Amino acid sequence: MHVILFGSVARNESDELSDVDLVIVKETEEDFFSRIRRVLQILNLKTGIDVLVYTPDELQRMKEQGNALIETVLEEGIVVHG
Repeated sequence: MHVILFGSVARNESDELSDVDLVIVKETEEDFFSRIRRVLQILNLKTGIDVLVYTPDELQRMKEQGNALIETVLEEGIVVHG
């Protein structure tokens, strides 16, 4: 599993209104929205958080398709686990 921090926190541009943006890459059979719900339940953070959970194959496919969000995550993101 890989966890990538991106967005204003990763760029050191956050303020008190900023949320935390994470991409998690892991093997899973869960559908996309179930993955996100599960992670948010586990984290149970008081701060705002946006989390996206992709399988390695999904991430690779989006990278190959030139997905702008994934390109930003891979260019600016900070791997915090994995």
